[in-house]
Amino acid sequence: MSLSHTQYGEATAPNTKALRFAHQVLQAAQVLDPEVEQALFVAFRDVQRSLFVPEHLSVRAFENVPLPSIDGLREPRPSLVARVLGLVGPFRYQRILEIGVGSGYRCALLSALGAQVFALESSRALSQRVRKRLDQMDYSDVILRATPALTGFEHDAPFDAVLCWQPLVEPPLEVLEQLDVSSGSAVFFLISGDRIRLSLVERTPNGFERFTFEDCTEDFGK
Repeated sequence: MSLSHTQYGEATAPNTKALRFAHQVLQAAQVLDPEVEQALFVAFRDVQRSLFVPEHLSVRAFENVPLPSIDGLREPRPSLVARVLGLVGPFRYQRILEIGVGSGYRCALLSALGAQVFALESSRALSQRVRKRLDQMDYSDVILRATPALTGFEHDAPFDAVLCWQPLVEPPLEVLEQLDVSSGSAVFFLISGDRIRLSLVERTPNGFERFTFEDCTEDFGK
């Protein structure tokens, strides 16, 4: 798939590094839907990853590599994030549940894409830091809740998509049941032996259908 910077416009005059970064990320992600690809390009161009990594690593924020977050957690490659988001777009007005907020970078991307974001984080201390960070960057529309449970927003269901960044052995039924019954999709990272693989589960009126994709073990530091 061929991308060009002019294809997406430069009305906001983003810097060259940001344009090159977004181009590199989307080339590697291989998103199939052109409209979703375009939306992702703009989001990765405009949301500053450097604000979510330690200051001494900010120069590497424009590289498509896993980096630790400000909070010391390992964050996956931006192209994997784009790959995951590409599986569930389009985003505008979608209700998306994210499980595991990391640095808040993915929440910021989803917010920039126009989604209504509900985020669960098991660590209260981390959720408070991410809440403050998102508010300072004007992503206060993200709804963030600290709870060890995977069903902290069950009363806000159904969701158009669920993104679970916590590696699991199997997709939990209590999470899948929060998907929209006609067209909801969920992305998981499933553990198989010593490997972690990307998996998509789609809900239909007849049940659930699972698709397994590439190995993502290195993104989780295994």
